[in-house]
Amino acid sequence: MTGTATLLHTRPQQLVLGASERTLLRVVIPAKCTEPIAVRLTVAVGEMLRTIGVPETVVKAELAAMVEMTISTTASRTVLGSMNDFALMLESHLLRCSPIGMNTGRSSRSTDSRTR
Repeated sequence: MTGTATLLHTRPQQLVLGASERTLLRVVIPAKCTEPIAVRLTVAVGEMLRTIGVPETVVKAELAAMVEMTISTTASRTVLGSMNDFALMLESHLLRCSPIGMNTGRSSRSTDSRTR
């Protein structure tokens, strides 16, 4: 399996966004962890495939194919566009789910009208 991964500088922790070159399936894992990145990506892919309803036999075949994983840069504009789009959506989601956004229904980037 060939995939691409990139580091996302998010708060409160940095994340790794991984994407399959063939299917564009994307997974997000914490950047800092004791397990090797290949192991964590494999676990995350298995969880994602099960979540979206992929049959267990297909999940097991995909995970077996990931034993020979290659993580590299890509020149594919399709993969890069997909990852950039996902990263922007994730940033927006994280802003909405910040403590400020959760308590007020506003993102942490919102400005108070009284400060204008």
